[in-house]
Amino acid sequence: HSGATQLTSNEVQNNICRSQAIKCFSDRLLVLFLLFCSFGLSAQVSHWDSYGVPGRAQNRLEEGNTLWIPTDAGLLEVDKATGEYSLWNKLTGGLSSNSIEAVARHPLTGDLFIGTYDVALLVRDESTGAWSPLPYPEAWEASVAQPVLTYCLQFDPEGILWAGTNIGLARYDGESWELYNQENSHEFLRWVMAIELAPDGGLFLASHVLFHLKDGVFDPLSPDDFQSEEFIFSYGDAAMHYQSDGSLWFFTDVGTVGRYDGENWQIFQQIDSLNFVSSPPRFVTESPDGNLLAYFGGDDWYQFADGAWSVVAAPNTIEQPFYFAFLEEGNITVGKEKWMVETAQGAYAASFPEYPFSSPLFYFNHDPQGQLWVKEGASLRNLDTGESISLEEEGAPLYFSSYAFSEEGDLWAAQHGAVFHLTDEGWKRFGHTNSLLPNATNSWQIAIGQDNTVWLAIYNQGLYSYQNGDWKRHLHPTLSAFNISEMIPLPDGNLWLRLWSSGNPFRLAYWDGENVNLIGDGEQGFRQASGQQLSYDPGSGLLWALDWEGLQHFDGEAWQQLAFPFERETNVYENIYTFSVRDERILISTNLRIFIYENGQWFSYSADTAPLANEDIREVAVSQGARLYVLHQSTPFVEVGELSVASASDGPDGARINSEVYIYPNPVSDKIYLAGISGSGRGIIHLFDAAGRLAGKTQAHFTPGEPAEITRLNLAPGWYTGRVHVDGEVYV
Repeated sequence: HSGATQLTSNEVQNNICRSQAIKCFSDRLLVLFLLFCSFGLSAQVSHWDSYGVPGRAQNRLEEGNTLWIPTDAGLLEVDKATGEYSLWNKLTGGLSSNSIEAVARHPLTGDLFIGTYDVALLVRDESTGAWSPLPYPEAWEASVAQPVLTYCLQFDPEGILWAGTNIGLARYDGESWELYNQENSHEFLRWVMAIELAPDGGLFLASHVLFHLKDGVFDPLSPDDFQSEEFIFSYGDAAMHYQSDGSLWFFTDVGTVGRYDGENWQIFQQIDSLNFVSSPPRFVTESPDGNLLAYFGGDDWYQFADGAWSVVAAPNTIEQPFYFAFLEEGNITVGKEKWMVETAQGAYAASFPEYPFSSPLFYFNHDPQGQLWVKEGASLRNLDTGESISLEEEGAPLYFSSYAFSEEGDLWAAQHGAVFHLTDEGWKRFGHTNSLLPNATNSWQIAIGQDNTVWLAIYNQGLYSYQNGDWKRHLHPTLSAFNISEMIPLPDGNLWLRLWSSGNPFRLAYWDGENVNLIGDGEQGFRQASGQQLSYDPGSGLLWALDWEGLQHFDGEAWQQLAFPFERETNVYENIYTFSVRDERILISTNLRIFIYENGQWFSYSADTAPLANEDIREVAVSQGARLYVLHQSTPFVEVGELSVASASDGPDGARINSEVYIYPNPVSDKIYLAGISGSGRGIIHLFDAAGRLAGKTQAHFTPGEPAEITRLNLAPGWYTGRVHVDGEVYV
């Protein structure tokens, strides 16, 4: 840019070397040796914990004393007679999803089918207990560029499976799929939220309107006339219930409820002016005396009896539940923290596995001591020590988008329009009324250097700093032409900057206190690329840059290039969200995968190879105690992986860990192949479950250069790690 200070490669090198601590040549060789060599020590996740709480439940299946209830935290199995229960999900049951939407039993084979929110269907063979996927045709997903979501399942008497999805009604005859929707001449049939068996052997369907399906004929039950008072339509969500008296109920997402008696509709607008919300109910159930009960959240429950709706007292059960249903005898309630079942045999209640967080987590950050912090509701929580800082005290920020700790442990936080500093006397606020900070509500980003200088980057406003009680604005043509998307304070008080502007690619720059020095492609070996992210390792003093083409680090003299041995997914969207280097451990995450580099080895984790929720990864971080925390979009699930180092003592007779062994296919099907083993002869394979316990062992014969085939593992569905012991060496 014409306003930027352009320096030659040597000038930039001299400026930076004079103002930044330089590692000696022997240190650089040691770092490179650490990066490129394998030491026989492998850092990996040895144990996974998964924490989630249900946010919804629906579509129960009642079979004698057993209740199956789909939730978005797994499939809940309850024994009504004893109160014993299991919550099956990715970690506990080896399912391919935590978010279970529907459950149904095949009337002829007895196999159990579940529909998920993100990976189609799963089928459990009751003779073996093994789950297997039942995918939808690939062309269906390609047509919408996202997973096909399953909302409900229903078998007809002939054993045909009908699935309500976000793209229409799916039919499966045991061999092939067929799809019915608006694209093949079924008007108003798009998503299908509910399916019920009709008395004549057909089906009732809830979509934009209600349908009756029989012998391949779809009959809309709403009148054709849009102007009719009986026309009832739902835009994006709906609920349906078939009552024992023959009434078919349709709840729309526009505050309209319809009751169909087989010939005529009775339409209720806002349920006769009651305090009724416009979304479909959380659940609808029928009481033993034949009255309809609906709950939309809040304190009010609604009952339809004697031809009219009324507000009724809530049953004596869990407050504001996600699910409630009357059973053949008794009732079942599911809430956020526990479930409760009442039958003639007694009442049972149990809490779900403890969710150790008060609310969803956001904004990982390390303090100068390397301890990991995270925003948890109205507090900041130290995940290493358990310490918590309240954000509910007088003067505290109601929210913030960026925070940092000084060397003395002071907390600074920035929100759009102000900066907050927590002192011994309480919170101090800096804004445009008591400082030179601008009256701007753009994005504010904060960082603190080792000299306790507080740095503030404001979108379209430039760079500010706070030191010794005063704020200062740093004016420079480059800072006026570019916005700062990332800033990294250095021990000497200067900054590395990641700059961008409309129409200009990412630019790396160095702020020496007076000038902004733009680093060009090729200068000192720097490789410029779009989408690069930066990270500074305070332990080694190295600045790192990452993009899909590779890694590189600057040691004070030159940029060193390293390979990043993973390719970007091309069939689905994938973007890098987390890049962190601390104590020479590299941590990278995209919305789909996690990559860890340590002691010369790369490790990769995804929802396919670890018990991670299928929802996109939002943030990851490693605590001082070597625990890997994983947060997701659109779900409160948090996974915690224990990072361990396998050493010589872990092998038989002191055998050393040699290298990774590669498994395919992964996830495993009926047999697996192991590759990457240089030893020969018969070897022993130990398999460990997600809790780190020995789950099984087997033997195999290995030939150098050829994969070994392993069959008959006899493992329950789940997530496993393994070690191969052969020729006195151990492969992970």
